[in-house]
Amino acid sequence: MTPHLPGLTPRPEAEIRPGLGEGMALYRAGFFWEAHEAWEPLWLAAAPNSRERALLQGLIQLANGWLKLRMGRAPAAARIAALAGEHLGRAGPGEVLGIDSAWALAELARLERAVIPGGEPGSAKSAL
Repeated sequence: MTPHLPGLTPRPEAEIRPGLGEGMALYRAGFFWEAHEAWEPLWLAAAPNSRERALLQGLIQLANGWLKLRMGRAPAAARIAALAGEHLGRAGPGEVLGIDSAWALAELARLERAVIPGGEPGSAKSAL
């Protein structure tokens, strides 16, 4: 199976199972569209204005940012990285749903460096 790139590759025929662990495994394997699909039902079910909902939305935006970067859309990835940072900031410090916020923020910084080589964390916001 190869990662799906909307508009560029066929949509996967296999159904994506929702779940936090499933999404994490897909994300770590570079299946960003698929990770988004696994996390979206959890995000929709999370309580409004909760840390859980903010974290899930941040993770979804991280996956979307990497997807856009893979598709050659760096400006879109920069805008999405800024959104991911806002959501992850609302999730707060410590663990949420068993995910350490430090890991998520490190992923955000990694995306920002990929979008703006040599950029500092938070620099995606200045690229808008």
